[in-house]
Amino acid sequence: MTGLHNDIFEITVDGDQSGGPFIDRFHPNKALTNTMDAYFSYHGVHAQNYHIFTPAEGKDWALAWGSQPWIKELPYSNSAINYNFKPGESGKLTLEFWITPFDYAGNDPARAVESILEENKNIGLC
Repeated sequence: MTGLHNDIFEITVDGDQSGGPFIDRFHPNKALTNTMDAYFSYHGVHAQNYHIFTPAEGKDWALAWGSQPWIKELPYSNSAINYNFKPGESGKLTLEFWITPFDYAGNDPARAVESILEENKNIGLC
């Protein structure tokens, strides 16, 4: 099954709790709203959103919603999945994955800033 018609497990992570909306249409500069400048400078940059396909038959394991699809690839994330059914049927699915949270994750991975995770430090996760 291709396209985005799978069941998904969706998470959003904000490694430094910088807060605020992360979708380009809510860009604080209304002149940029609904432009590609807003998309590349804002959408998913301060909080990253993953749509993890369950199962991901015939496509990538996840959709990184934003201008930084590189966050769903090694060395930043990976997944393993095991299931005993065809998409659309019932059955057992086991999913294991890991991601890297970022304080800044723009469309250029060379400029990315990984979050520093410390014991007893909060992060935003939903």
